[in-house]
Amino acid sequence: GHTSYITHIDFSADSRMLASNCGASEILYWDVPNKTQLRARAEMPQDPNDPRTWGRMTCVLGFPVMGIWPDFSDGTDVNALHVNQEGDICVTADDFGEVKLFNFPCVTEDAAFRAYRGHSSFVNNVAFVNGDSHVISCGSADLTVMQWKFTYDVDVLKPMKNAMKLFSGVNAFKTASKGALRKEAQVLKGSSAASKFMKGYGEE
Repeated sequence: GHTSYITHIDFSADSRMLASNCGASEILYWDVPNKTQLRARAEMPQDPNDPRTWGRMTCVLGFPVMGIWPDFSDGTDVNALHVNQEGDICVTADDFGEVKLFNFPCVTEDAAFRAYRGHSSFVNNVAFVNGDSHVISCGSADLTVMQWKFTYDVDVLKPMKNAMKLFSGVNAFKTASKGALRKEAQVLKGSSAASKFMKGYGEE
């Protein structure tokens, strides 16, 4: 099926379908019971573009996560992705040493995000723990595993320094413009997705 090495796979919520990504930026779908590739939408038991199909998605390629990719990306810059249990936030790990939070599904170009820096090199993997209380990220050359506390905040425009601090207490928070956040907050008014932040483990 694929023309390059496999990078990510996801089972559908009912385990009947499998989605796979590869190093050539291909997205393929598979029929698990019949062990065959699904080539047409009519063959698929569920809509592959519906984020509910995949549950806690980890594939970095696909319609529900098309907005996580930065401009001029070569298709390998985002190394890992995980969706939280509520299904409204996804976290990514990238080649720029950053752990990022996006709203999920993330289908808009140049989607707003919050980025957290702590690793000194590529971040190879990232995932929410069971219950979403923390996020675990794994570095590459820095040989570091970091634990981040995932918390809630009632004000999406709270000063940035209170949104995320690393173990050292140094502010490592980067975000989109405040205007973009206001626009995002208006769209998400009444949704808990607009009020979620991460703090470095050990912060109160």
